[in-house]
Formats: sequence, structure tokens, C-alpha cells
Amino acid sequence: MRILYYSGHPGLGLHDPAGYGTHMREMIGAFRALGHVVDPVVLGEVAPGPATSSRIRDRVRSLLPPTARETLKDLALLLHEERAARRLDEAVRRFRPELLYERSTYLHGAGVRVARRRGIRHVLEVNAPYLQEKAQLAASGSALAGCARHVEGRQLRGTDRIVVVSTALRDYLAREHAVARARFVVEPNAVHPAEAAAGAVEAPRLRVRHRLEGRRVVGFAGSIFHWHRVELLVEAFASIAERDPRLTLLLVGDGEALPKLRELAGRSGVAGRVTFTGSVPHRDVFGLIAAMEVAVMAGSNWYGSPVKLFEYGALGRPVVAPDTGPVRDVMVDGEDGLLVQPTSAGLAVAIWKLLADPALAARLASSFQRKVLESHTWAQTASRVLA
Repeated sequence: MRILYYSGHPGLGLHDPAGYGTHMREMIGAFRALGHVVDPVVLGEVAPGPATSSRIRDRVRSLLPPTARETLKDLALLLHEERAARRLDEAVRRFRPELLYERSTYLHGAGVRVARRRGIRHVLEVNAPYLQEKAQLAASGSALAGCARHVEGRQLRGTDRIVVVSTALRDYLAREHAVARARFVVEPNAVHPAEAAAGAVEAPRLRVRHRLEGRRVVGFAGSIFHWHRVELLVEAFASIAERDPRLTLLLVGDGEALPKLRELAGRSGVAGRVTFTGSVPHRDVFGLIAAMEVAVMAGSNWYGSPVKLFEYGALGRPVVAPDTGPVRDVMVDGEDGLLVQPTSAGLAVAIWKLLADPALAARLASSFQRKVLESHTWAQTASRVLA
């Protein structure tokens, strides 16, 4: 089959190291591995405009009232969407796909429109409740909020199938836009086992490089954003650090919360026992996860399926994770890992439980690893979506 993979978001690049970049690359790679011909049209790869004009634009926006500022941002997205529609239509005429697979984004309905006009089967992948995210992250409301809701509803009702990463997100979208649940396919994120195994070979080298030899490593790997609640992990580690002088906290990745985490480690008296790697090559992420005795995800949002969970699982690490709907979609507490409420005290109890009971840690790690390798690889996800 000829598949055109489309992402119209102006800021999401195919080669970005964050979870969305991994998701796009892996789905495209899995489609190809299944024997399909794939043409990626990812508009986040387009070079940005001149830095000077960008600075001027930002300066002008900063002088406007919050509602006007957000409305202008949305107008810019609508203009981008029109340009994106023309580029997508041209790609469809050139490539002549049998399926248009679209990674959806806020205020962007070009994929459904082009697919319907060209008579092509369309699948819409939705990874977040974009309207809710916009309302939470923006400084104010936008005069185009009603338009955005209309666009999202038109996307969901106009596509042939909707792929979402969690049952929580499915239920929310079905309720908000009166779309039948039968039209949704729930496919959590996944992992590439061979890539993970190849990266794990680097663990001894990375232990030396990051001075982890002889240490008992508790760790987190991923983009460090506020919803990951990594500060709770730092606090939990500080509360148990004195129990074993070999304990080290390893934080792999970069993000907006990193400077505050460094400050917190200093205030908590454990700065010398916390290793911040910053951004590392994707291959090294697997080696660093393999060096962990306990792998932790302190928090997550209510709708997302964290890629890091599946990376932890594929590498056979015992996992402590938040007790959220998307996590429960793929893990059973006490069977595949320890699921806890996102508090530093709860994390500390769970982490120490695994450190103090190697047999329990090994049992949970083995169970989740088996589940991940049997059901949550990118190849399996792509195959189920196309089926």
C-alpha cells in the first residue's frame, strides 16, 4: 500500500528527540518494515523564518492584551493551515497514496479536507486533547476558540478511523464531539525492541562515563516537562538516600524544568548524588536505562501514553509509575510494576520496596518486559492500525 504520512504542525520535526519525534519516526519505519511505501510530509521540518522578524513579531505580541495575543497566534495557525493544505494536495497528486495517515494538531483540518476531496482513505491519529491543552497552557482565551472546536469536530467526524493512545482520551473525545466509540482504535505508544537491545550494550561504557560504577541507580529518562513531576522523584530520592550510600539518582534528558531540579537537588542536600545528563543521543538513552536498578516515571497527564514506560519495560527494568488511566491501560499494579499516586512519599515507599526486595523487582520486571515485547512494539502497533 502507498501511505502518505502527514503532520501539519509547524513546530514538530520528524527528527526531534522528544516523544512526538520518536512516535513519528517509528510509525513511518514500522509501516515500511511491513512492506508499504511511505511518503512523509512533515511540515515541522520546514526551516523557520528570519530570527529578526521573529523577534519583532514576539515584541509586538508582548504589547497586546492576552486575548488578542492568543487570537493572533491562532490566526497565524490558520494561515499556516491553508499553506499546509496546498502542500498536502500537491503531495497527494504527486504520490497518489491509497491511505492518508495524519498526525492531528490544534486548529488544523487540512488532512481530512484533502482526503475527502481526493477520495482517499484517511486515518487520524490524535495524541492529546488539543483544545483543553490550549486552554491550560495559554495566557488567556482566544476569540477563535469556537472555530478550533469546530475544526476538531470536523476532523473527528470526517475521518475513517481515529487512533488514540489511551482509553481516557478516546472517552473524552467521543463525549466532547458525539463520536461513536466504535470509530476509535486505542493504540498506546510502543518501543523498537532491537534498537533498545542494541543501545543497552552501551550500558557499561555509559556507567564509566557518568561515574555510576558500584552505584545503585534509580533513574528517569525522557523529556523533562512539568507534567512529568520529576521534582517529586528528587524529593523521594532525598528521603531515602541516607539508607544506602551507594544510591544515585540518574536523570536522563533535558527540558524546561531542569534548572529548578538542579536547585531542588542542592536544597535537598543530594546534589552530589544526582547525575543530570542533559540531552543525550537516542541510542545512549537505552544504555542509561539499562544501567538503572529501578526506573521511575513520577507523573504524567491524564491522557498520554509515555514512550518511556515501554522503553523501561523492553529493557527489563522494574518500574514505578503513576496510577493513571493510560498507565493502567498497559500495566497492572503489583503484577507489572508498582503504580502509585504522584507524591514524593508514595514514590519513596515504592522505590525502596523494589530496592529492598530484588526478587519482587525481578518478577515485576520480567512480567512487564514480556507484555511489552508481546504486545507493544511499533511493528505490532502499525499492523493493528492498518488492519
